[in-house]
Amino acid sequence: ILDREKRKNEQAYKEKQRVFANLSHDLRTPLTSIQGYSKAFIDGVVPEEKKSQYMKAIYDRVIDASDIIDSVYEYSRLEHPDFRANFAEDDFCEFLKEYAAEKYTELEFKGYKMEVEIPDKSILMSFDKILITRLFNNIIGNSVKYNDTKTTIYLICKEDEENKEVLITIADNGKGMPDDVRKSIFKPFVVGDEARTKMTGTGLGLTISRNIV
Repeated sequence: ILDREKRKNEQAYKEKQRVFANLSHDLRTPLTSIQGYSKAFIDGVVPEEKKSQYMKAIYDRVIDASDIIDSVYEYSRLEHPDFRANFAEDDFCEFLKEYAAEKYTELEFKGYKMEVEIPDKSILMSFDKILITRLFNNIIGNSVKYNDTKTTIYLICKEDEENKEVLITIADNGKGMPDDVRKSIFKPFVVGDEARTKMTGTGLGLTISRNIV
């Protein structure tokens, strides 16, 4: 038992070290860009016609760093043993319809399609609207990030009256994911090669989604 506990603690320590190492790497990238662009302004070497371009680059990198910090905060918050969801009873189908209507417009603007299947009835459930919205946004956001435009994203809700369950399916008809990523997709800081190359995403989105579920 002691050996098993020791191995468990060592694995937890290694996982924590990996998380910190990846976090440092992901934060260093936008901060290095911000440092370089800012230094160019301080040294007065930015041509007048490129100043707005440099400022836009600084702003974009600040947003990247902010998104990373927000994701890490959300991840830490959900991992905390004292965290409690804010459950309240409401019509889940009505919530889904409102969410889908807003998301449909957003996806259409970006060039993606969305198909929705929601029961035309009222289903009262106890759920946390903020967490469920974050869950859906993370999963659909991944579909957008890793698939080409014209990909169709599906949001399907079905009621299993026999087992008193509501089943939610979020899917897409895109290119899927490699087997090596599929096996570790819910671990912190796991991202596909394409995302790592483009320096987009922290690899925490689906970890947070799992924790919400």
